[in-house]
Amino acid sequence: GLVVHLESLDGRVVVSNRDDVTIDGREAVRFDLEVDTSACEADTTLCDDLAPSESGLSDTVEVGWGQRIWVIEVGDEPVTVVASYWNDRDAVWLDVVERYVSTMTFAADS
Repeated sequence: GLVVHLESLDGRVVVSNRDDVTIDGREAVRFDLEVDTSACEADTTLCDDLAPSESGLSDTVEVGWGQRIWVIEVGDEPVTVVASYWNDRDAVWLDVVERYVSTMTFAADS
């Protein structure tokens, strides 16, 4: 799935805090995503933002920002929720988003 794809992007992406969760009784996975900048001095292309075409996500993954992502199994098409954050200073923001996502409901599968 998406997590395996992201982890295979030649080390440009750091996937962390992966956890299997349940939202509205549906299987889901939650994880954090960042662009790895540890090799920036050797190769500046690793410091570039990760484009949607590379990541498989709908938004650019910007250097310096992280994304907390939930992929929720809803019928044939998973629902993806993305919350961007800036380092640990956004812990309160992530708590708010986490509470919101945990209250999401979906129509019954047809």
